[in-house]
Amino acid sequence: VIGPVNDPPRAVKSFVAKLIVVSHPTIIRPGYTPILQCHTSFIPCKWKVLLQKINRNTNKLQEEYPDSLKEGDAALVEMHP
Repeated sequence: VIGPVNDPPRAVKSFVAKLIVVSHPTIIRPGYTPILQCHTSFIPCKWKVLLQKINRNTNKLQEEYPDSLKEGDAALVEMHP
């Protein structure tokens, strides 16, 4: 990943991702570890905390700290590479 010379990208221990579960046959809970693709890299990232379930069209909060997500849900998830 390329960044500014005076503030280059750094490694992180965790990050928050906004995501939509497009296709998945079952419910997904914390501990799930999908493989994320960033440019030519493939990185397993564990879902640590489901922070918020949000409306995928309006981004409005639907639920704080949901237990699980299913196909069609949108959420903010704390992920650990």
